[in-house]
Amino acid sequence: MTRRRWLLGIGALALGTVSPVVAADRYPEIRRLIKKNLHFSGHMTWSVNTHTIDAVRPHVTEQDIPVLVRMLGDSENVVGIGAQYLLASFGDRAVESLTVAAQSSDWRVKEKAREALAKIEEDKRR
Repeated sequence: MTRRRWLLGIGALALGTVSPVVAADRYPEIRRLIKKNLHFSGHMTWSVNTHTIDAVRPHVTEQDIPVLVRMLGDSENVVGIGAQYLLASFGDRAVESLTVAAQSSDWRVKEKAREALAKIEEDKRR
């Protein structure tokens, strides 16, 4: 990380905001965490399950919601699914971002955002 990015990050922390540069840098880190915690399913494919979400969730914060929304359209579907479940784990705090994403022109983003919103609603009823 360059000195400029580091200073921007410190400034964002002091102001209570997240620098776009710092947020952008989180995409590869979160993506790597999701991929590192995938599990081999009975269908002989790598998949996301509760263990994946439990392992990654402590490393993401509310400030990562915009990054997770971008990840819904990741070229690897399993990463998008991981982002979907992570967003759902934020509950009401992610609803606004997911509602906007549900209007996306990218069908992958739209579908995963709608599924995450449905999961949040389902969890509320429990």
